Amino acid sequence: MPPALQCERTGAGEDTNVALSDLRLVRDANGLPTDFVWLSCVEGDQTFLVSISRADVDDFAQQKLPRAEQDALVEKNLETLAPIITVKRDRGDLGQQPMPTAHQGW
Repeated sequence: MPPALQCERTGAGEDTNVALSDLRLVRDANGLPTDFVWLSCVEGDQTFLVSISRADVDDFAQQKLPRAEQDALVEKNLETLAPIITVKRDRGDLGQQPMPTAHQGW
């Protein structure tokens, strides 16, 4: 069973049925909780932050992994995670938060 995902919409914009694109790992998640692996993706003019609990990643791996290995496992499985993120978005299973200004260089 894949890890549980939380999707958060950042920025402003209207809801559209545009496909998510540019799904990638947020390597320097300054200002975001460190107990999550963070992904970003774009839908139209909106950026989404996707959080995956590091505990869920460990459960999926069936062992406790160092953070770098958790990040690598999630990054390796982006194609698998993309449809799950899309379904959560389509169901409206999103939270909103302002985009942290410390994120640069994604």
